[in-house]
Amino acid sequence: MKKLFFALAAMGLFAACTPTPNGGNEGNGDNNGDDNTPVVTNHTFAIEVTATACKADVVVTPETGFTGYYYDNVVSAAKYAELGGTDNAFLAAYIEERTARFESLGYTWLDVVLDADQVDEWTAEGLDPETDYFVVAFGVDKNGQATTGLSKKAFTTGVAKGYDGWFGTFTASTPSSFNMYFDSGLEDLVQEVVNTPKSQPVYIQDAAALLEDPQYAGYAFVWNLTSSFWASTVEGGLAQWDSIYTVAEFNADGELQIMNGDVYTSYQDNAGENVNVTWASFCAITGSTASLNLVNGTYAAHTFAPAVDGVSTSVPYKGSLSGGGSFEVVVYDLFPIWESGQYSFYVEEDAPTYFFYGPITLTKTSDEVVVLEKPADPEEGTEPTAVLSAKGKAKAKATLDKIIASKKNSKSVMQAKNRF
Repeated sequence: MKKLFFALAAMGLFAACTPTPNGGNEGNGDNNGDDNTPVVTNHTFAIEVTATACKADVVVTPETGFTGYYYDNVVSAAKYAELGGTDNAFLAAYIEERTARFESLGYTWLDVVLDADQVDEWTAEGLDPETDYFVVAFGVDKNGQATTGLSKKAFTTGVAKGYDGWFGTFTASTPSSFNMYFDSGLEDLVQEVVNTPKSQPVYIQDAAALLEDPQYAGYAFVWNLTSSFWASTVEGGLAQWDSIYTVAEFNADGELQIMNGDVYTSYQDNAGENVNVTWASFCAITGSTASLNLVNGTYAAHTFAPAVDGVSTSVPYKGSLSGGGSFEVVVYDLFPIWESGQYSFYVEEDAPTYFFYGPITLTKTSDEVVVLEKPADPEEGTEPTAVLSAKGKAKAKATLDKIIASKKNSKSVMQAKNRF
C-alpha cells in the first residue's frame, strides 16, 4: 500500500473548491445604487413553483423591461407574518434581515443577486411537509435597497412519505469504475475512468432499530459502500471488513441521501497531526485548473429516489463554485483529510483500486441485512455474523451522534442553494 498526499488551499473544511451562493453575479445592469438613491419601478416577476413534501422547484422570470438586479427565495407563511404580514412591511424587514445574514457569512448583496436578463431556476430543499410557503422575488441594488415592490406566490408542501422499503440487502453497481494505481516504478499515480463494472453487496439498516432508540429515526447505516481496498484494510483505526459504513438520511419524499463531509473516524499520524477519515466527494470540475478535486460542504453526494421494483439509481450532486465553474460528484468514498489542509489516497502498490464512478444503482436482493461484521480474527475461519457486537454498536452510535451534532452548526451547500 502506498500513500500519496495532495495539498489543498486552506479554505473551508477540506476543499480546494467552495460552492457559490445564489448566483454570485456582478452584472452590468442599471439601478446599481452608486449614488445610494435607487430607482423604484413597478416591474414584477413571474413565478412558477412545483412542490413535493420537502422540495420546491422554482422558476422566477423578471418582467420585460426590468433592469438591474433581483433576488428571490422561499420563506414560510409564518415568517411572512412574523415580518409584518403585508408586502411592504415584509419587504423592508426581510431586506434588513438578509443584509445582516449575508454580512455574518462574509457576503454582500452582489454575491447573491441575479442580473435582470437571468431566469432563475432552482430547487428549495429541506422544507417541512404540509406547510405553507411563499416564493418571494424583488428588485434590489448592490447596497440592499429595494428597486421594486414584492412579487410572491403561495404554495403548500405535500404529505411526508415513509421509507421502510429501504432496509435490506442491495447490490450496488456502476457500469464504469474510477481506477487508481502507481506506474513507472511505483512513482506516478495514474487516475482513469475504465469500462470495468463495479458491483458489490450493500446493506442498509434502520439506525433507530439497530440502536434501539427512536431518536435516530430518519437515519440509516449503509454498510460496505466503499472501494474494495478500504473494505479489506485496517488503516488508522478503521473498522475491518464489511463493518465500514456511511450514514444516510431520509428526507420527507422518502429519498435516501448519503452525505458529503461525514467523519467516519479520526486518528493521529506519526507526526502527531490529527486526521479525519471522511466520507467525501471527488468531483469533476469544469472551468477550473483542477479537473478533479474534493469539494467541501454538507450536501447530499448521492440522492436515491424510492425504489421502483427494487431498483433505484442515484442522482449525483451538481453545483457551482465561488471561483467560477461547476462541479459534479463522480466518486464518493473515504478520504483521509489532514488538519493542515491535505488529503490523500491510499492505493495498493501492485493492484488497481476500483471506486464506484458516477450514478450508483441499488438493486434490492433481500429484506434481510445479511452481514454486518466479520470476526475480529478472520484467520480462525469462523463464519461472519449478522449481529453487530456491543462494541460495534457503541462505535456506530458515537459516530452518528457526532454527525448529527456537527450538522447543527454547519454552513452547507444546501443552505447556499436555498439562499441561506
